Amino acid sequence: MSATSRMWAAGFGALTVLAAFSPAPAAGVPVQEAAIVPQTGSYAFGCGTSGKDCAGTFRVSGNAVRNVMFRPVRCTEGQISLNTVAAVSGGRFTFSGTPTSSVSVPTPVQATGTFQTTTKGTIRLTYSAPEVGCAAATTTFSFTRRNGAKLGWQGWRDAGVAIDGAVDADVVVLPDGRMRLYYGLGVGGSDSWRITSSISTDGKTWTPEETNLVGRDWGPADVLRLPDGRFRMYYTPSNDPTLAPDQQRSVRSAISDDGINWTVEPGHRLNPAAFTQLAPTDGTEFQVSHPGVMQLADGTWLMLAAYNIEKGFNPNGASSSEQTELVVWATSADGLDFTARGIAVDSRNKATFDGFASSPDPVLWEDGSVRAYFWSPGPSLPHNQKMYNGIQYTTFTGTGWTAAKPVRTSTAFPGAASAAYPGGDPTVAIFKGRIFMYYGHFQEGHQTTEYSVMTSRAYSVRVRRTGSGTIASGLAFGSGAMRNDMSTGLRCTGNACATTVLAGTKLWLFATPGKGYRFAGWTGCNSSLPYEYPPPRPDYKTRLCWISATKSVTVTAKFVKR
Repeated sequence: MSATSRMWAAGFGALTVLAAFSPAPAAGVPVQEAAIVPQTGSYAFGCGTSGKDCAGTFRVSGNAVRNVMFRPVRCTEGQISLNTVAAVSGGRFTFSGTPTSSVSVPTPVQATGTFQTTTKGTIRLTYSAPEVGCAAATTTFSFTRRNGAKLGWQGWRDAGVAIDGAVDADVVVLPDGRMRLYYGLGVGGSDSWRITSSISTDGKTWTPEETNLVGRDWGPADVLRLPDGRFRMYYTPSNDPTLAPDQQRSVRSAISDDGINWTVEPGHRLNPAAFTQLAPTDGTEFQVSHPGVMQLADGTWLMLAAYNIEKGFNPNGASSSEQTELVVWATSADGLDFTARGIAVDSRNKATFDGFASSPDPVLWEDGSVRAYFWSPGPSLPHNQKMYNGIQYTTFTGTGWTAAKPVRTSTAFPGAASAAYPGGDPTVAIFKGRIFMYYGHFQEGHQTTEYSVMTSRAYSVRVRRTGSGTIASGLAFGSGAMRNDMSTGLRCTGNACATTVLAGTKLWLFATPGKGYRFAGWTGCNSSLPYEYPPPRPDYKTRLCWISATKSVTVTAKFVKR
């Protein structure tokens, strides 16, 4: 995997629309109910059951509505923020406009609101941004005065440089709650690669590690934790003598107990010749590289990789590059023998990708879907900023991949201001209630790995234990299967365990009694066993605690002596 993104900015150009005030009532005439003056404060609409994560917010100051902000539910990421002032007249307010959006396309917005009382009412929103996957939508929400309300996902926020000099980064969350970043050192071609790693407790500050990843023929790598606690690295050798001369790179792998000391596994994980519909027959060189791997809920291993052909995609020279690079995908039952499935992102078009899409990184999203982030610089230089691609993502359907959507296409994206040097190679990890995205930025011979953060509301999960026993945890996602990969980050000390998870996360806890004890039950679990997540064995059911993180939760596992 590799790295990326700056994020959705919520500030937009000022838009001021003042609705006309109703005439002042004549002396002695009682004020009508419609002439309600709203109570000053913060208002929220479209809130979930928790009452905290909301679809939108605004403020009331005096007799005016200000600072409307909402997250369009049909958009990709980000939010729309209107620096609006709309006067309340007769209990009603109206505004409209086309603010400059963070995706460099018009986003017409209209809103009409009505206060039924001084503290609540309804708002009707209409917006449209089809160029970025936001279909036209009109939705009516109830709103109420609610100071401190927050939007659910806040969108990507630029955070700065993670590691100076790093190339093609990949991130993995460790069982002890830390994060490890693997990356290449050195610039100037694959023959100068040296993979190394650094450790962080917050995703921001990194401490280099002493590693033995010094093989000069190891290219961009993707590391993940296996269900048995070991680590596997998928990588692309710069030169592989076991392949035919026209196949310089395939995906190989290495295994490790600690993530530092590695043993190369024999054979190829993915051979470029397996994609028979893409492999040239005229002697043109071709290869697969930049692998990204994850395990699905049903146990299937999913790999995406960049497929490179040393020839422009249009034989008539319409492509601006002498190479073509697409994103392909494959699956495996054991993580070792992968079967080629086809193309995930086809870059062979002039208008959008201009023959280049690379460095895919799959990640489990908070709604249970699988997203693959990748990058493309877009059409030929000089880049048209409205067409600049940068980081994009596609979603797995189970049998293929959806049309790509941009994470962000604005001049504030890394490298877009000097468009010849775009940011790219994304890698994504969910860590301590935030989603971190790391990405490379190459400019004038110097490489940095920068990062952005998407924040969400996060809730604590605390587990108390009485008696002797252990607690395992896992994310609940997919269909018909459970996954025990400790990716919840649950850590136990003494008789207490704790972790922090993103709002809406569903997870399970499994109790195992210690010697001489029996399990006597859970208290505090806030979700019953969903039908789509059957336990792996019938006797597990009584020892499972299901949690839906719509608020902070404290549960107790009771173990008693036999």
